[in-house]
Amino acid sequence: MNKADELHKLGDVLLLARDFPWNHALYLPKSGELKADTPCLVLDPDLGVDGPDDIPTVLNHNLKYIIDMQSVQGIADNARAQLGNVRLDQLISALKYYLSKDAFIDFRKT
Repeated sequence: MNKADELHKLGDVLLLARDFPWNHALYLPKSGELKADTPCLVLDPDLGVDGPDDIPTVLNHNLKYIIDMQSVQGIADNARAQLGNVRLDQLISALKYYLSKDAFIDFRKT
């Protein structure tokens, strides 16, 4: 989609998840809350010599590997299947839920 070293906003990545390669990964700050404007990268994790976090751009921006983009796409698809027109805050909630529970959120129970 974009240059490999281009920072994105988490909200944009979630809204446009299908526009990113499925075999890339989402990199987020090592600490802090996940919000729409959280800076992130979407990169091929195989670029790292000693692992997915060993990529110069990742290190320069103090980010870490969080999740593969195929899973991010699944999270967004699942939210859209349940809600139709999904809001950005719902996508962020779905990502947070997945990261903490390793499962898709059921919006009927939230």
